[in-house]
Amino acid sequence: LHGREGYRFLVKAETIGATKFLFNLNDRFTTFFDAKTRLPYRAEYDIKQGPEERTSLITFDQTKRQVQY
Repeated sequence: LHGREGYRFLVKAETIGATKFLFNLNDRFTTFFDAKTRLPYRAEYDIKQGPEERTSLITFDQTKRQVQY
């Protein structure tokens, strides 16, 4: 995963049925964890709520204790 061995944790939330016409929600959050340390090294999210759409990437440098957003 992105040049490293690891695990992917994915959470998805979306509206279904008749409520989709009132409020359309389709969000996805993904976090990637290092296979050995189990610490996160990358997080991504795609948010679609009605007309609003946002995408973001966060990288974690565990050795330097830094986050890049």
